[in-house]
Amino acid sequence: MAFAPAALLLVALLPAQQRPVDVATVLDGLPLGPHVEILEDAQGAWTLEDVQQPELARRFVPSSTREPTFGYSNSTFWMRLRLMGGAHEQTLLLEFSYPVLDDVTVYLQHADGLRSQANAGMTTPFATRQVQHPHLVFRVPSQPHAPVDVWVRVRSWHAAQLGLTLWNPDAFWAREQKGLFGLGILYGTLLAAFLYTLLAWWTVRDRSYLLFVGFVAVMVLLQGSQDGLAFQYVWPNAPGFARKSIPFFTALSAVAAVTFTRAFLGTAKVLPRWDRVLAWLGVLGVLCALAVLWLSYISGVALAASVAMASLAVAGVTAMEARRLGVVHTGSLLLSHVVLGLAFVTASSRPVFGAPSNALTRYGFHVVTSTVALIFVYALGRRINLAEQAALRAQQALARDLEGQVQARTAELEQKNRALADLNARKDELVATVSHDFRSPLATIRQNVQTMLRDLAVMDVLDLRELLEAVARQEARLTAMSSNLLDLARMRNKGVTRAPVHAESMARALVDGMRPLAVERGVALALQVEPGAPQEVALERGRVEQALQNLVDNALKFTPRGGSVTVVVASGGDRGGLALGVVDTGPGVPGEHLPRLFEPFFQVPSTSHAGQGSGLGLAIVRAVADAHGGSVQVTSVVGQGTRFDVWFPDVAQAG
Repeated sequence: MAFAPAALLLVALLPAQQRPVDVATVLDGLPLGPHVEILEDAQGAWTLEDVQQPELARRFVPSSTREPTFGYSNSTFWMRLRLMGGAHEQTLLLEFSYPVLDDVTVYLQHADGLRSQANAGMTTPFATRQVQHPHLVFRVPSQPHAPVDVWVRVRSWHAAQLGLTLWNPDAFWAREQKGLFGLGILYGTLLAAFLYTLLAWWTVRDRSYLLFVGFVAVMVLLQGSQDGLAFQYVWPNAPGFARKSIPFFTALSAVAAVTFTRAFLGTAKVLPRWDRVLAWLGVLGVLCALAVLWLSYISGVALAASVAMASLAVAGVTAMEARRLGVVHTGSLLLSHVVLGLAFVTASSRPVFGAPSNALTRYGFHVVTSTVALIFVYALGRRINLAEQAALRAQQALARDLEGQVQARTAELEQKNRALADLNARKDELVATVSHDFRSPLATIRQNVQTMLRDLAVMDVLDLRELLEAVARQEARLTAMSSNLLDLARMRNKGVTRAPVHAESMARALVDGMRPLAVERGVALALQVEPGAPQEVALERGRVEQALQNLVDNALKFTPRGGSVTVVVASGGDRGGLALGVVDTGPGVPGEHLPRLFEPFFQVPSTSHAGQGSGLGLAIVRAVADAHGGSVQVTSVVGQGTRFDVWFPDVAQAG
């Protein structure tokens, strides 16, 4: 064959015991730990030509682990392996599973004598990477039945985690989609907590809520620094800061934790001595965050971790003292600090102790911090509820004291008082309903977290995954409810912004997007455009799509397998405008429940899906119709199905 002499030269460069990896067998992801040989360069002075010399080539040691780990080290590490091409030319992906390595260079030596190299890491701008990915990913082309020698030089002031995986590109990107879904849930939890608390602060103007918003922001940036997403999206052109971002935000997390603890417990009044200790720890955390920018990475990590753990410990002791004095909400705060301490231990287990790369070591910190955020949201929600109850009791007491004077007031004042009582009753009902709907998933999350904390040492992976999946499901429910509540508030306060919308295209796109869900549930989903339906109508497309999606999702949820759901686009008749209908062949809704269908949090009892949604979907549909000056109607026959019709006026036509 034409490349035979060059192939013989490659064979001479590597020891005989190195077994080539047949790329034809790489159908998914192949961990290369057992296939590589490693050489430690303590001075970091050797070049590729140096390590290829016989004297150094003989010093390579075969790796016996799936993921070679050397902890924090100032040494440079060389790795080598041989790939043997399959029957066809192809390009594979070489991935380092540890995303924060500082300087990685991959050299490829082909059978025809050609040599190429690529570099990536935390010391160069993100845009210079061969593959735009938070992990360090390199392309490895191979020729049919030809060897490719791979040499890797790794120098990192972060932990030397040398886990290598050879990927089929299709399998790699398929895994990425699943991973992004999981990260979306975890980051979505923090985002939901951030928005919920920010809205709560805007309502009650309590300083502790705003400090918790800052705490969540710091934890998001710390997580993003650990998994490489922050370097990719937040500071891609600042590699110097990216290298120090983990200890920097670790120190800031200590500042955020102690500052929030002081405000949440009111330590300046109830525990002044502990308050001074926490204040000094906050100052120490700020100084530490600044110092790590100039210290070596190893020294910075040690300093930041020490300050963070000390701050959590002191904050936990302070919470215990406050609990002894009868301060409310200390249980949630104490549990959160303990769980957050476990998060730091989990995050450090992989680089410091060489724990294997798995779902726990990769995402454990994310799950725990998301859980901490939910615990705090629960505590802050209870705080709002108790404050409302206290305000109501005070108001009722004042009403009793003023009862004698009120009797002399005019009928107009009596009417205003009745209106005020009705407003308070509605407010109490809303607070009670929201508290009840949030309490159930939060209780499930708390029970699962307590089970994990209690049985983590003896729990197998399947049980742990089941608990984590339950937490994720409840988190998704909380996020949906929070998002829907925000949508209702925005539409009532700000109205809608209209623009020309092609009605048929909008409906068709939504039907096509939801067809996979319909297929999964065994329901036929169709679009029906009636003659005379308007082409364009002035609407806020996003809101109308949201309302229509809520109606279709409800129809798919309640229609039994083998049934059908039809989306109808029609004219508004004599009224003009646009009429959108959703018709299903589901079980129908009893007549006594139809008047309450569009009330927030109302769900038809005695159905198989009762309690699974947020109870806000149809309320949002009515809010969207009202915001556009339209209307919504529902007709239903038990045993035959239900039809919803939403009418939107054409503002331009009306004008």
